[in-house]
Amino acid sequence: MGDQTTVRCNAIPALTESQIERFWGFVEARGEHLIWTGPTVAGVPQAHLARYPRRIRLRAYVVAWHLLGQGEMSQLLLRTCDEPACIAPEHYRPGDLGDLPHNSPEARSATFWARADRSGGDDACWPWGGYTPLRYGRPTYLMTSIADEHMGAHRAAWVLVNGPVPDGMFVCHTCDNPPCVNPAHLWLGTPSENSADMARKGRARAGKRSPDALTWRGQDAPAAKLTNDQVVEMRRLYSAGEWSFASLAERYGVSTMVAHKAVRGYSYSDVPGALPRIYPYKPRPSTRRRPASVHS
Repeated sequence: MGDQTTVRCNAIPALTESQIERFWGFVEARGEHLIWTGPTVAGVPQAHLARYPRRIRLRAYVVAWHLLGQGEMSQLLLRTCDEPACIAPEHYRPGDLGDLPHNSPEARSATFWARADRSGGDDACWPWGGYTPLRYGRPTYLMTSIADEHMGAHRAAWVLVNGPVPDGMFVCHTCDNPPCVNPAHLWLGTPSENSADMARKGRARAGKRSPDALTWRGQDAPAAKLTNDQVVEMRRLYSAGEWSFASLAERYGVSTMVAHKAVRGYSYSDVPGALPRIYPYKPRPSTRRRPASVHS
């Protein structure tokens, strides 16, 4: 079998006799091949059937497949001969995306692992080097496509090595390194097991459900813009009446809202010395006039 060339089978419009005659004028028979001598796009035979009132441009072998009545067309046609310019319908077969060489399991696996840095050895973390979208201000896993399903890179690594992930199960890290895709650092767990592992390692926020977990507060919070000492200094300057929230924000390189929340204790609540919170919107007495009472 020759190199497989794919073509997306567009809907074939009704063609006039002049369009059909013009199409076959670009076809030359050479042995068992029908060679396209007309225009090409990136080496692919292209049939320009009309320019007015609208352009009709189709792959030449799609048109030939349609005109010679080869039956229903699937999404793709795969070329089975070695001649790139051949449009003979008998040298094409219907196929789907799974038949493409680059979509085979071996090709997908090779492409996936080529994007992982495995230079550290089998026991080290294998950082993912592919696409990593930003989510909540932090790099997250690549949403790669394995078996026509979009998933995180660590989950895709598990699928490639161990097979599908059972429903309701998470792929968790033993190394606590989110970009790592080393299968030796991954394990399957339920959502509750994943949460328990997070709390046991001190990576959970404290709350009603996990009161003993580590709390990220103040300057230790991942999104912290200020240190605890800066917050104390901001509160001192503001209470002295010499600095406003806007001037403090400019001095420390933060927004006015961040400065306001830090001074008033809405954030950095674990830092002592927060100023009293002021609620600007207080209920005011009604100014509506009440109708005068009518005395009989």
